[in-house]
Amino acid sequence: MFAQLLTPVGDSLLLSFFVAAVPVVVVLVMLGVIHRPGWQASLAGLAVAFVLATTVWAMPVGIAGAAVLNGVVFALWPVMWIVVNALLLYNIAVVSGRFDAFRDWVIARLPNDRRVVLVVIGFCFGALLEGVSGFGTPVAITSALLILVGYAPLEALTFTLIFNTAPVAFGALGAPVTVLGQVTALSDVTLGQMIGRQLPIIAVLLPFYVMGVYGGRRSIAAVWPVLLVSGVSFSLSQFFASNYLDYRLTDVLSSLGSLVVTIAFVQVWRPAPDPLYAIAKPPVAIAGAARIPGWQGWLPWIIVSVVVIVWTHLQIPGLAPSSCPGRASIRRSRSRFTATSPMAPSISSSPWRAAPRSCSPLF
Repeated sequence: MFAQLLTPVGDSLLLSFFVAAVPVVVVLVMLGVIHRPGWQASLAGLAVAFVLATTVWAMPVGIAGAAVLNGVVFALWPVMWIVVNALLLYNIAVVSGRFDAFRDWVIARLPNDRRVVLVVIGFCFGALLEGVSGFGTPVAITSALLILVGYAPLEALTFTLIFNTAPVAFGALGAPVTVLGQVTALSDVTLGQMIGRQLPIIAVLLPFYVMGVYGGRRSIAAVWPVLLVSGVSFSLSQFFASNYLDYRLTDVLSSLGSLVVTIAFVQVWRPAPDPLYAIAKPPVAIAGAARIPGWQGWLPWIIVSVVVIVWTHLQIPGLAPSSCPGRASIRRSRSRFTATSPMAPSISSSPWRAAPRSCSPLF
């Protein structure tokens, strides 16, 4: 049994905090200052964290090594499995022409205003991708679509990252909440419910904040009805799904609800035309070239959403989360926090125990 030390540096919580932050600082400096590749920065941060854990915090080398091994296993499955399949779906959509069809649908069905597109795609659609894939893929895919309609690359990345703050707490099928419940020995359902009571406030305000950053007060005044409808519909769906349905499906259901309501709203209300925010039109198609109907651009995302919802909700026999490879951890490769006292958590080796409950067939 290893009792975690909370103030190992000079018996000071502040000094211990600064020392504990050193691995994070190492990663940020290597990425932002030295401009080293991500894998080198992460390895350096891991090495520093390992040294600090075994020396300053007096963590046994065996437990520290087991924690590292568990992190590697969890990174490979399910994290990278989700990312690989999300990118595979995106590439299939691009090669099959569905991604271009999706862009054509956006241009044809949404108002000729990049501000509205930013809300529908960056906020609503990005939250859907966060719910089924997470781990950065929503930012990559939605920003690519925003670039196609006229956004500068840096703008597209910035706004999709900010919008991602609303759904990211639940992440891919609620994985962050599930892991938080495991490492704190608290109920993941209760944690999901409490998160779902706080985030809706941010979800209502977020579209207004992003629009203020993008176009200032003038843009907020021009498209405030869309901002209000998207934010309120997302927040209500988020609250209801996390508290009364299944927190693992919170992002999927809240984004779908917001998408449907917002798209329906802009069919009956449209902002005044503004050439400054007009959508960039794609090049004219070559005569005789086969074009895929715009509605088919939604098919990849609709199919994966339906499969994820059904798979998670029905818990298909023989394919339940408990039988999913990578959803459990080996005794020697996982540590468990046990609450011996509020201020003195202890760590002990644990038998095979379930990792995140959700297990999707695709992600």
